[in-house]
Amino acid sequence: RSTLTERFVWDYWHVPGQYTLMRTAADDFFGEELYGRLCEALTDHGQKNLGCNSITQPWLSFYIDGCEQRMHTDSWHGPFAYVLSLTQWEG
Repeated sequence: RSTLTERFVWDYWHVPGQYTLMRTAADDFFGEELYGRLCEALTDHGQKNLGCNSITQPWLSFYIDGCEQRMHTDSWHGPFAYVLSLTQWEG
């Protein structure tokens, strides 16, 4: 496994017993301006509402048949996690 953003497009990411998904670095996907606005909004929310100083690098992922997310910990990233869903559930 490697977490260098220079190598990602949509990368298959599998850790047995934890998760299977496709992912990419958010900064590569959104572009500099939109990515900056996203990080600023997340950081502001964390500081104002959760008492956090900073955020770790955001990643995007998607799931297809056979992909899953099981109970696991990414505690080295800090005490909180978030999901920003782009799924249109209705309509």
